[in-house]
Amino acid sequence: MDEKADRLQSHWPEIKGPVRHQWTQLSYDDLNAMEGTVGELAMALERRYGYNSAKAKLEINNWLNTRH
Repeated sequence: MDEKADRLQSHWPEIKGPVRHQWTQLSYDDLNAMEGTVGELAMALERRYGYNSAKAKLEINNWLNTRH
């Protein structure tokens, strides 16, 4: 996931919209407060969706794998 995680962070301004589309319970304030790290996104998913850490990271990884 490292390469895709790096891409997430380096392209965060462009990826915030698709992230919000995927996880609608994340607010724009949540997304704007992040720098685009997997850890930040995972913590937000844990808060908003009640996922545990492993589930949040799995969801992120699965989503990243569907992106080109």
